[in-house]
Amino acid sequence: MRGFVPIIVAAALGLGAGMFIGAGWRRDWNAAAAIATFAAVLVALVPIWREEGRRQQSTRALRLRLIAPLAAVYFAFEKVAQQAPLPLAVPLDDNMMRLIARIDALVPQADLLEIDEMDMLAQVVTALNGAAVVRGVTRDRFVETTELLDRTCKLLGPRIGARRSSPVTSAVAG
Repeated sequence: MRGFVPIIVAAALGLGAGMFIGAGWRRDWNAAAAIATFAAVLVALVPIWREEGRRQQSTRALRLRLIAPLAAVYFAFEKVAQQAPLPLAVPLDDNMMRLIARIDALVPQADLLEIDEMDMLAQVVTALNGAAVVRGVTRDRFVETTELLDRTCKLLGPRIGARRSSPVTSAVAG
């Protein structure tokens, strides 16, 4: 972005010079003022573009920090779902509680995310915090939470949780 400002200014000056030359060296001050205004607006937009770039980088970093514990919880739930038959209640161990705490700690930064991502994250955090309070989850809540985790991982990261059919739904149905 640093090299962008001189290019804009040079282009505006070149365009202005071209207008003077094209007008047969007749000075057209209205055209010069318009070009100068255009260049000033572009230069004024540079800090806004930089800030937007920083915000997008922060959003990407937050998604990466969220995906790691979300995927770990999802794959742990998926592993339990592969048991036949699915238990009536699934206890949460200390490692799972730490993962839930890591996800919960990142929630205050969720305003960087898109609205649909924030909504999905809020649903997952609510479900996981409900499970953390009782240190376990019933079979029905387990299935719902796993599906929420799957959708959230698909939304935040295209490669995580990208299976076509969840083993949770097939374990309950079968």
